[in-house]
Amino acid sequence: MTIFFRRYAGELLMLLALALRVAAVQLHPVWRTLFADMGNYRDIADDILRGYWEPGHFLPAIGYSLIVAAIKLLVGNWTAAVGFYHVVLSTATVWLVWKAAERGFGPRVGLLSLFVAAVHVPWIVLTTVNLSETTFTFQMALLVWAGLEVVERPTVRWSALWGLIWVTGFWVKGTHAFLGPLFLRAILAWRRWSREAIVKVALPISAVAGAGSRARSGFACRSTCG
Repeated sequence: MTIFFRRYAGELLMLLALALRVAAVQLHPVWRTLFADMGNYRDIADDILRGYWEPGHFLPAIGYSLIVAAIKLLVGNWTAAVGFYHVVLSTATVWLVWKAAERGFGPRVGLLSLFVAAVHVPWIVLTTVNLSETTFTFQMALLVWAGLEVVERPTVRWSALWGLIWVTGFWVKGTHAFLGPLFLRAILAWRRWSREAIVKVALPISAVAGAGSRARSGFACRSTCG
């Protein structure tokens, strides 16, 4: 039995993470807390579906409201669908935390990180409410994975993907703004401003981030100024 648990500890912890999140959504469905910010995202999604836009819709980042609008357009019981969406993304975030920690620090730290992520109460609770944090946390976990790829074997593709994940994060929240400049500065300093670091990392990230920021601003302007 001990050998079994050692061999399959990661898989068992992933099952635990999934079970906890499913149980949380079943015990506390999304529809029970549609007030304050949770209700605000719903109201903005309803306005979007009616074709009504105003600048205030962009004060909380518009991305999560667009996701809710898409879910409401496709599914009748949208709160159950949001709960399912959160369970999938939160569980995927746990997996990314596990694999990123294992890749960076070894299997023991990976399993410890997996356990912490699996039972982390705030992440579990956030699956039960209509907020953007679960989506944003998943994006940041993807950003870490892409960052590991850029550090270990820099390519234009992975650098562009890092920039894309970073800039799309602003559609959901904006608290990660400092990560872009700091990551670029660290990579360039570590690589001693080499041609490879500039061409394969700095330029793709900057180009994608710049284009994405401009696209977001243009979308906001066309939606509210036209």
